[in-house]
Amino acid sequence: MTRNLRILLVDDDLLFRRIVGEQLTRVGLNTTVVQDGQAALKTLAESDYDVMLLDIQMPGMSGIDILKEVRTFPDPPEVVMLTGDTSLGTGLEAMRLGAYDYLTKPASLEEMEALILKAYEKRRLVRQNASLRAAVRPP
Repeated sequence: MTRNLRILLVDDDLLFRRIVGEQLTRVGLNTTVVQDGQAALKTLAESDYDVMLLDIQMPGMSGIDILKEVRTFPDPPEVVMLTGDTSLGTGLEAMRLGAYDYLTKPASLEEMEALILKAYEKRRLVRQNASLRAAVRPP
C-alpha cells in the first residue's frame, strides 16, 4: 500500500466512518474522516487529498452536490462514490459528473482498497502528464 496516499472519507454514518476509517488506517493509508459536505469542502480547501470516498446520500449537501463542487477545484482528488442504492442509476450519474467510480455499501475492504489504488494511480498519472506538458511548453 502506498504510505503517502491521502484519503478523505465523507459519510454521515458515524459507525461506518469509524470502522472504514480504522480499516483504511490499519492497511497504511493516511485517512481523514468527516461527517458532512461542508466539513469535506473545508478540509479539501485546507489540505490536498489523493482520493475522496464520498457517500451519495447525506443530509444537507448530497454527495452529488459535493462532487460538483469538488470538480471545480484546481487539483481535485479522484472521487469514489459510496452508495447504499443497489440500482446503477445513481452511481452512473456520479461518474458522468466526474467521479472515478462508485462502490455499493457495504463493500469489502479488499474491494475498497483496490479501487482506491486505481483512483490514486489515475491521479498520479494525470499530475505527471500535466507536469511533463508544462516542462516541454515553450516559454
